[in-house]
Amino acid sequence: MQDLQEIIKEIKKQKTYYSKEKKCLKEEISKLPRGTIQKKEISNKSYYYLLYRNKGKIVNEYLGKSAPQELEEQIAERKHLQKELKPVNEALKILNKLKV
Repeated sequence: MQDLQEIIKEIKKQKTYYSKEKKCLKEEISKLPRGTIQKKEISNKSYYYLLYRNKGKIVNEYLGKSAPQELEEQIAERKHLQKELKPVNEALKILNKLKV
């Protein structure tokens, strides 16, 4: 019986850990810009746009003749954090099914 209580205690610890991890990742993701940078060639000249969705519509935001390096890094960081979030969500889904 004591083993079962230890298992339940460990499951609760895991739930707490993954919940905190999910919250932290979501906060970090929300601080970073959404979308992707697209390069368009017009009359042999390059122009860069930030593409993202706003209320279901695609928005093209002009960035200039060169893509800002900082923005590219922020978008890459957001994608990386979103990949990290997937296994956390999957773990929480499994732990929540246990209903402990």
